[in-house]
Amino acid sequence: MPDFDRARTFYGTLFGWEVERGPEDLHGYASCTKDGHVVAGIMPALDAGQPSAWTTYLATDDLDATLARAREAGGTMLTEPIDVGDRGRMALVADPGGAVVGFWQGLSHTGFELANGPGSVTWNENMSRAWDQNKQFYNAVLGLEYDDLPGTGYATFKADGNVAGGSPSC
Repeated sequence: MPDFDRARTFYGTLFGWEVERGPEDLHGYASCTKDGHVVAGIMPALDAGQPSAWTTYLATDDLDATLARAREAGGTMLTEPIDVGDRGRMALVADPGGAVVGFWQGLSHTGFELANGPGSVTWNENMSRAWDQNKQFYNAVLGLEYDDLPGTGYATFKADGNVAGGSPSC
């Protein structure tokens, strides 16, 4: 975020989040909480030209193995693995359609603690012009399964048998 304090005020007012600036050794990364539960993370932009964006991070038990599968399935590495203190390890990848996705191997921080309620994550979309390639990519990398909704150009994706989001063809 180019203006961390403004973003903190905006999301605090909109969603009722509490956001405290994090430690400088983590570039000011802060956990956003709702009713005492982590719901998101936010950090200042690392350089002036960086646009503001939300990034979805998908959990993995083995970041290196996940990145190897991502490379093999046609992903483009945007960062090599980065250690985030004692919180975990992360990397950013562009999928075959060009969408940026993060992969997170949690240590002391395993991700959000509240979902599917007001002020928390409820649904994820992967908007892609490479619909079939992306479905193959996420299946190969994470084992996500897809259910096409006939005649709609839309599919839901499941993680561990649970619907976690959707993917329209664009």
